[in-house]
Amino acid sequence: MTRRFFSLALSSLLACSSFALADTPKWDNARTTSPESPEELKALQTAVKEVRKKTEPATVGLLLGNDEERKSGMSCGSGVIVSEDGLVLTAAHVIMRPNEPIVFVLPNGKQVAGISLGLNTTNDSGMAKITDKAPKDYPGSKDGKWPFVPTGPSDGLKKGQWIVSLGHPGGPKADRSPPVRVGRYLSFDKAGFGQRNDLICTDATLVGGDSGGPLFTLDGKCVGIHSEIGETLDVNRHVPMEKFTAEWDKMVDGLMIFRNERERDRATTVVMNVVFDDTIKDRVRVEDVTSGGAAEKAGLKPDDTILTVNSKKVGSPDELRALLPGFKAGQKIKLDVKRGEENVEISVKLVPRAKR
Repeated sequence: MTRRFFSLALSSLLACSSFALADTPKWDNARTTSPESPEELKALQTAVKEVRKKTEPATVGLLLGNDEERKSGMSCGSGVIVSEDGLVLTAAHVIMRPNEPIVFVLPNGKQVAGISLGLNTTNDSGMAKITDKAPKDYPGSKDGKWPFVPTGPSDGLKKGQWIVSLGHPGGPKADRSPPVRVGRYLSFDKAGFGQRNDLICTDATLVGGDSGGPLFTLDGKCVGIHSEIGETLDVNRHVPMEKFTAEWDKMVDGLMIFRNERERDRATTVVMNVVFDDTIKDRVRVEDVTSGGAAEKAGLKPDDTILTVNSKKVGSPDELRALLPGFKAGQKIKLDVKRGEENVEISVKLVPRAKR
């Protein structure tokens, strides 16, 4: 029987609770072949149900933008909670800017508040954080802590291995829990995001709104985050978990990494009116300051070396620029500056980037 038949048959069984067989065998979660009998199909169904039960409370919807955009569903996506304090993994193209308010939609329809953190558009990985405490009556919560899923590496996946996809197709709905899609791991795709060859490729169908949602093995470990809808409905792409773990701490701190300057400029809404010396890669030397600009008014001078921004070390002009999208116009940032043999503390009030 074909792979497509088994995917459809399994979906039908998931919706039918009256189907029961005695002595159902246990499904081998690493198996790469299709079920060969009704008993094996039932075993696979049971394994998928167990994954859903464990992971659904941690699968959330994201609503971004202003009130009008949130109500219209124009700016939405999915995510998954991976720590008890509400850390959420999602896709970079869902959030696009750090420190932006986010409304998280829980599977029971309840909404809670949070913010976006760091992201990397080169691999479409992003992080966010729920700032509210978990409701006392929320499944899996305890003492205000959030239920979360374990993560795992994707490099051990085998071609044909069964996987489970959760998310919010069409955006989160108050009267609908995250739909489950079942599929199989195909490969690391060779024509994915930015023509890279390091995205997980599966036949677990995705549609708009699923972006940022979790991809699970039958062991219940999150191994990827939904990134792209494939050219056909049965070829879809996901960011491997290794892309998150490689930059975990930096993304939690709000660092943004962009594919190009155009993306960075689009995400950056503030400026310091400073020209940095880009010929020096291991420190942040001020080459010039705009006359009458924010930096000059604050006392920054040419040949100053900026050591930290709000106590965060910056080792290159690009590292400093990557922090700017996390700030808003009118906000003050504290700079620790080396001026000759002297250390100086300067407070710069950021100004809006001129519209282009």
